[in-house]
Amino acid sequence: MKRLTLISFFLLLLTFQMGVTCQLYAGDDNPITITFQSKEASNADAKDGYIKLSVKGGVPPYTIYSYSSNELLEKVEGDQIELKKIKPGTFLFVVQDSKNQYAYKYVELTYKK
Repeated sequence: MKRLTLISFFLLLLTFQMGVTCQLYAGDDNPITITFQSKEASNADAKDGYIKLSVKGGVPPYTIYSYSSNELLEKVEGDQIELKKIKPGTFLFVVQDSKNQYAYKYVELTYKK
């Protein structure tokens, strides 16, 4: 099983700081694609936000990891993940397919002002 290399980790951190979405794949003609839907929180402290992420492409099955504040929130085997009752913030999703291809998606969950 391939692991994230140190260089990949630093690229991931750099991408996170820049707020950019990154897709990495190992020469496959069918890269992993990530889409999401979200609902903003009602205020800055409310835990009523929502993110639903869906995965296509690559080679299923997928493992999806979700992170916030450098903490693993959830690990899911499948093509969707839902985070419910969450506060506003930046969320990182890492998808790995069965060929150890990776894709990353950053979602900024806002609140109503």
